[in-house]
Parts: sequence; C-alpha cells; structure tokens
Amino acid sequence: MFRITGQTGHTYEILATADLSNWSVVGTVALARKDAVNFIEANASDHLSRFYRLLEIPDTPPRLQVLILPNKQVVLRVAGQIGHSYEILATTDLSTWNTVGTVTLATSDSVNLIDTNAAGQSSRFYRVREIPETPPRLQVHIPPKKQVVLQINGHVGHTYEILATANLTNWRVIGIVTLAGSDAVRFIDSNASDYSSRFYRVREVP
Repeated sequence: MFRITGQTGHTYEILATADLSNWSVVGTVALARKDAVNFIEANASDHLSRFYRLLEIPDTPPRLQVLILPNKQVVLRVAGQIGHSYEILATTDLSTWNTVGTVTLATSDSVNLIDTNAAGQSSRFYRVREIPETPPRLQVHIPPKKQVVLQINGHVGHTYEILATANLTNWRVIGIVTLAGSDAVRFIDSNASDYSSRFYRVREVP
C-alpha cells in the first residue's frame, strides 16, 4: 500500500513498471474530499521489482444535463470538477445569452439548479462555462481581546499558506489552511502580540 497526495478535486493515474521502460496504468484515484488517499496494487507480489509514478488526468470540460420534471419544472444538472465554479447561461434565440445561475461543486462532482424562468419561454437553450479562479483574499480582524484573526477566502479544496512579516522584507510562513467544505476559513495568529507591527499576505500552495 502507498499513499497518493495531490490537489483536492483532481484525478490521478498510478502507473507501474518492472523495467523503467514499459509503463502500465494500475489504478486511478480521485481526491474528492481530501488531499491524500491510500492505494493498494493487488498484483505487486507478482513482480521481483516494481517502480511507480503518478500522472494527473487533465480536467474535463463541464457537462450540462437538462431534466424536465412532470410538473414542467426545468432542472439543470451541472457535472464538473470538485472545488470549481460554473456559470449556467440560457437563451431563446441562440444569440443573446443570459446568466441564470452560478454553482460551486463543493463536495460533489455534480449539482442541480432550477431555472425558475423556463416556464415563461416557448423555447430555451442552455450552456455552461467555468468561472476562472480568482486570487485568494485575506482579511484581518482584531477583536476587543486584541487577538488577531485572519480570514482567508479562496476556492474550496485548495490549500493556502499564510505569511507574516514585521519589516515587509523577511516573510515567514505562520500557518497553512485548506478550504475543505467552505470558501472561507479563519486563522488566529497566536504570536501577533509579540510584535509592535505585523503585516500579512496569503498565497496558494501549488
């Protein structure tokens, strides 16, 4: 058994070889809700020596399925990558497209959205597109107790480093957070009271 570590929401192929020349896929893992998973190769004992490597499977475009319920309600099912956000657009003339909703696949690779305006249209067409990632944001809160609380906003499933400095030259990592089930998390700088001034920044861990 060995452990696969990567980006939450990403999918990886495990390849193996006995001669470092001919590689074959022995398994596929998806890091749906965490950044690590265990994998067991059932045929490993059949080989005197065995080498492994990991290959990320590229993201696939999002898919959109239109469901019409018996009550004529239109349900749009968006399937894509966990932790990614998507915009659903609709049109009646294939020329002018309007956004009917946005969704974030926080803990599942699909989500449903109801088009509440579909009933008033004689015809309706849809498409979906991914919303580009935005840089993480950092907010500093200082409650009455003088405890410094940092709020990190970013993308679900992504990991970020929090850095601090007293002189804007020497930056040091003071914490690492992963946005597991929400697009925001709070972090307390327990050493802030040791400094007369303190500056912060956040960056995504590749």
